[in-house]
Amino acid sequence: MYYKKAVASKKSRSMFGIINLPIFISASILLNLVPGPDAVYIMTRSLSQGKRAGFISSAGVCSGALIHAIAAALGLSAILTTSAYAFTVVKLIGAVYLVFLGVRTFIDKSNPLSFNEDDNENSSLIDEWTLFKQGVLVDALNPQVAIFFLAFLPQFIDPNYGQKTLTFLILGMIVIAIALVYEAILVVLCGAISNYLRRNKTIGRYLNRFVGTVYAALGIKLAAERL
Repeated sequence: MYYKKAVASKKSRSMFGIINLPIFISASILLNLVPGPDAVYIMTRSLSQGKRAGFISSAGVCSGALIHAIAAALGLSAILTTSAYAFTVVKLIGAVYLVFLGVRTFIDKSNPLSFNEDDNENSSLIDEWTLFKQGVLVDALNPQVAIFFLAFLPQFIDPNYGQKTLTFLILGMIVIAIALVYEAILVVLCGAISNYLRRNKTIGRYLNRFVGTVYAALGIKLAAERL
């Protein structure tokens, strides 16, 4: 009887191959609370262009994270951890892209706070698609995200479970879902500040410089990361 209870308990602890799920969720929440490049990027988007831009950027960033999760589950991301050359190439591409965004934003003389005041529906759709793509690239070109998935998720996968790829994807989706909730809170808070800034045109003129500097700083930080 005791043996049967022990077996049942083990199965419940490793449902879908996941072990210590409460600890995993708690750790994921804590890790999301530490401001990383993704959170900073989303916050600056929300501050400069409002809540809608922030939510779109968050969707793009989390889509980039999903790409990393799938790649890690399939074993593709392991290349980044074993090949210094591959890691450096992806890292530098991401760094250059962030610096490019920073410089372009810094020299942009338009008012960034006018995003929600679209001239027509077509321009709105173009802006939204551009924001989404940029969010995807910001995350997808950050090799540290791939290393995070490879280092963090396997700790909560039952080594005896036969479908580890599925378990990896489930855990990755949980991390991304938590990130979406956390980022939504950031977007709402920063969007409220953006509404205040919208009333001050003088601040709007300098906001591009601030946001551009942040993007460039993120790019430089990424370039300095080591495997």
